[in-house]
Amino acid sequence: MVARPAQALQDVSRAASRAMGWVLPSVGLLFGPGAMAQMGAGASTGTVWRCIDSSGHARYTNVASDTAGQQCSIVTREIMVAPSGAPTVRAPASAAQTGSGDALGQRSREDARRRILEDELKNEQAALARAREMLSEQESIRSGDERNYQRVLDRLKPFQDAVTERLKNIDALEREVGRLK
Repeated sequence: MVARPAQALQDVSRAASRAMGWVLPSVGLLFGPGAMAQMGAGASTGTVWRCIDSSGHARYTNVASDTAGQQCSIVTREIMVAPSGAPTVRAPASAAQTGSGDALGQRSREDARRRILEDELKNEQAALARAREMLSEQESIRSGDERNYQRVLDRLKPFQDAVTERLKNIDALEREVGRLK
């Protein structure tokens, strides 16, 4: 239940006076009934109106005086209201932006993509060679504290994982290049 502003003011006043141990007359007696009506008239209520202006735009308000002389209806369900900004107008997309350009443009994009994929493939192959080299270096190293063979395996695991990852990347890039041809 939503209390009227005047009633809410009275309730707050009574609660505050009880908490402080004061005995005060009610707010209605202090200000008079006419003042209480004025307080309620300027305050907003829990009712929300949807008003349509002369240009057909909807505006939402909770102030009763804003609805005077307009075509308004009470909103009965919750809605999200965001401040309106200037509407954005998008230019129509050109043929080059949508990808529906001529065959020559499409061919040049495919060639550029192929070059990029081939460069990535070369880089991955070089990284694979480095990873295999590092793995072989680690396999040849035997330290005295690795009497347990599991410690050797644990030390080699990251290097083996790097080689496996590079091989997977190379396979994926080769498949992608194969689709373009």
